[in-house]
Order: sequence, then structure tokens, then C-alpha cells
Amino acid sequence: MPSILVVEQEPHYVERISVALGAEGWRVRVVPTVEQALQAAAAERPDLVMAGTGAPGFDVLTFSFSRRAGGPGVLAIDAGVGAAGSDGADARLAKPFTDEQVVLAVRKAFLAQRPAAAPPPTVDQKLTSHDIFGDVLAEVEGDAPPRPVIAPPRAVPPPLPRPPWPP
Repeated sequence: MPSILVVEQEPHYVERISVALGAEGWRVRVVPTVEQALQAAAAERPDLVMAGTGAPGFDVLTFSFSRRAGGPGVLAIDAGVGAAGSDGADARLAKPFTDEQVVLAVRKAFLAQRPAAAPPPTVDQKLTSHDIFGDVLAEVEGDAPPRPVIAPPRAVPPPLPRPPWPP
């Protein structure tokens, strides 16, 4: 189950986020400060970080957890103060918001985490069954043109018995 770390100090928003995401099956951990968020993330890496843009140290969170930094991503909970998008957050959710808007914003953030196309496997990367059998599955499912039929090899006659050598 995905883990979402929420850094927010306003109890009304904390409750709304916890209830909405908990109902969807996500595990929500809430901390009030950036320092506590860093400690919680060190103990267990979150799959997404949601944080209020007004939290002191918000820029530290975006620096540490944004996808550009190799992190899980930061969904900014924006109070409408400041320039939108200039703080390094990967996605935004404007206050006030509804439960549905929270769920949609988190779903979009998770979808944005998935790469558009998987990179080709490296030498030490294991191949998946889709990598190996993907063309066969596509053919069976009708997504690919059929492969040409190759005639089976002809049977080779067995060798003739050797004559006995003279004594």
C-alpha cells in the first residue's frame, strides 16, 4: 500500500487529507514540520510527499524529495501565496480543496511517477517475462502481425552401416 507523507500544520486540512486518502487505501503519515518529515522519511521512504507551501523549510522538502532530485515527488498544498510552480514542487493542490480534489491530485502525482517508456535493459538488469515473451503475447492477443512460418528441417537419413574390415 502506498505511503504518503503529509507536512501540514492546519488541522482542518490534515483531517481532510487523512480521511480522503485513507478511504482510498493509502497509508498517510502526518508530521507538522519539515525536520520531522526528514526524520520520518529516513525511517521509511514515502511514495509521495504532500506539503504546505507555507511550511518553514518547504524549499528543503522540494530539494530533497522532488522527482528532479531522484525522490518520490512533492505535491505542494498551495495557499495561493507566491508564484505557482517556482518552488520546485512536482504538482500542486490549491487550498481550499475537496476530498475528491485531494484524491485526484494524488492519483495524478502517482501517474506522473511512472516513466513513459521503460529504458532498455542493461547488462546487469534482469529481463521480465514481458521483455522475453512480449512479441509472442502480442501475436496471440492480435496486437502484432503473425510471424512468417518457417518450414521444419528435413529429416536426415541415418548413415549406412559400415562394412566389416577384412581380418
